[in-house]
Amino acid sequence: MELSPESKLSPEQRLLPGVRRFMETWLETPDGDFALGEAADRTPLGWELFSAVLADWLSAQSQSMLAAPWRERTLLSLVRHLLFRHHAYLRHLMARVEGCWEREGRALLDDGENLRRKFKSLQAELEAHLLREENTLFPVVLEAEETGRGLREGARHKSLVHPLRILRWEHNARGDELSEMRSMVNEWSRRKTGGEEWRDVSAGIREMEVDLSLHAYLEDAVLFKRLEDETA
Repeated sequence: MELSPESKLSPEQRLLPGVRRFMETWLETPDGDFALGEAADRTPLGWELFSAVLADWLSAQSQSMLAAPWRERTLLSLVRHLLFRHHAYLRHLMARVEGCWEREGRALLDDGENLRRKFKSLQAELEAHLLREENTLFPVVLEAEETGRGLREGARHKSLVHPLRILRWEHNARGDELSEMRSMVNEWSRRKTGGEEWRDVSAGIREMEVDLSLHAYLEDAVLFKRLEDETA
């Protein structure tokens, strides 16, 4: 889906669950009738990443719809999409949530130190996961695609079997941890009269959970499956 900075969302588009979650995460007034370029300027994402994420939500209301076009495209284009659309975006989200604790200070630290420690641990694990993909898995794919030799002929293709198992397990484990963390944030929000302090934390963690589920689905069901088929 092509978006331009002058585009505006229709009332129906603003109500789509994925679109609404995305806009609520980054904008204080997500229901405003503003051009998308103006909305992107209010975020740290920049137009290119902002529009890419929004286009995903507008064009795919289920994981299977999102994955379908990628089964027909090259592995090179899929890896580039994962790097730009998901790895870069997840790092933005983690930095945003981390910044919430810095900005809110004592209001969050008094009640949320345990949650903050859990988030810092999860952040380190997710960053390590992204680096494993970027330093171990993706170079093998990019080398095979760019040289035209294919994965079967590459000397390193047999080394993919064990990493793929680990990466799949990490997708499930990190997703479960994010779900648990979201429940903890929601519980703090209900118990606190000043629950508004948790709004940005809750929105950021919720968007991390949603984006990681799409990220993991594209890798597990499309990229990893195609790698296994091509190296079998």
